[in-house]
Amino acid sequence: DFIAKDGGSIDITVNGFGKGDAAFLFGETDKNGTEVSGSDDIVPSVATAYYTKRPDGKINLYKFPKTKFMPEGEDSKQQEGSNVSYGTANLKGTYSPLLSSKADCYKRYGVDPVKD
Repeated sequence: DFIAKDGGSIDITVNGFGKGDAAFLFGETDKNGTEVSGSDDIVPSVATAYYTKRPDGKINLYKFPKTKFMPEGEDSKQQEGSNVSYGTANLKGTYSPLLSSKADCYKRYGVDPVKD
């Protein structure tokens, strides 16, 4: 199934946000181990997928095939859990429909995570 409309906004939280992720998501450059953001950055379109758990043990899948995230929406912090520090980033982005199919979101409901 897909939903065709003009796109919209999406907010996600990424656990384990680390080195190289900003370059991948925001088009930043890596100069000798330092990620540099500038006006020449070209923000790439990336696919974004997530799932939600249902009370019956199944999951609902969602995929946005064309998403762009904005670096100013990033909010990284370190959290301690099991003596391991990892970065968490709250990201804001926009999604838009594909030119070929006009689909901006694919949804599949009631997927069995073991059988499907």
